[in-house]
Amino acid sequence: MLDKLFKLPYANTCDSVQGCTIENEYTIFDCNTPYVDRYFIWTAITRTDDLNKVNIFIHPKKEIIKLIKSRYKQYIESKIKNYKLQDKRGGREFNKDEYIDLGWINNELMRYEKRCPICKDFFKIHFENEFECNITVDRINNSKPHVKSNCRLICLHCNVTKK
Repeated sequence: MLDKLFKLPYANTCDSVQGCTIENEYTIFDCNTPYVDRYFIWTAITRTDDLNKVNIFIHPKKEIIKLIKSRYKQYIESKIKNYKLQDKRGGREFNKDEYIDLGWINNELMRYEKRCPICKDFFKIHFENEFECNITVDRINNSKPHVKSNCRLICLHCNVTKK
């Protein structure tokens, strides 16, 4: 009885059906999202021998912008988490309220007009298949932690060169 009342749909990934032919009609999602490339779409489309069975879902622009912002936030928060680990391993104690955060990084980006203050190149924040970002947080005094009063944003190239 439950089987008749609740028929659940299922989903496949491109990799899980690679080399297979799908006989039924199917929908390809995420074609216009920043983390999908043409190879993914090609693999998804070529799972059938009848293109009339393929439906392509296009996300609204607003949703794509939300995805990009969410990915940026996730990336920066992961970076901050790694800076905290560096400081803990280095024995640099810090006050949680003074530590750099997403808001501080965004404010610094605007303050520097999205350019590295040393070389004047634009900071790169690009998201296609993978997130590409050249923004780093430079500690002015390396014996102190990544706190707002001891940090500035610079590009990866300048930070590595400075090191």
